Amino acid sequence: MVVPQGWTVLSTQTQSQPTTASGTKEFQEQVAQFGLNEKDLAKWFDDEPLSGFQFGLSPVISVYLYSVMAGPYVKIDSDKDEIKNYRFPLSLYCRRSLQKFVERAKEEYFNVTKCGIDYYEKLFSTPYPFAKLD
Repeated sequence: MVVPQGWTVLSTQTQSQPTTASGTKEFQEQVAQFGLNEKDLAKWFDDEPLSGFQFGLSPVISVYLYSVMAGPYVKIDSDKDEIKNYRFPLSLYCRRSLQKFVERAKEEYFNVTKCGIDYYEKLFSTPYPFAKLD
């Protein structure tokens, strides 16, 4: 995935740091794999500096469960130890314009999510298959 530098990129997989940056040989090689070049990509993004992200293979899942999101998002974490110390990380992301509203309700979002995961794991006797939930 190629996005403007500074954007947050999320996926079902855990990779969240850029693997390459525009202007580097690695970035040029990465985009060339898809028959693209850096100059053409820069035009699509108003000549902003770009970052490239790559993700590993996901577990075998239905295609509608896999997701990739990118944008100038703000990350919101819980203040409660039971959420911070949950078996895997739980995070919320939103547009900056919505941050104050999400902050007000974040603990309810986290609690409902945690309870839902625990309930469905027990109901289906199947553990949550991913290393995180955003």
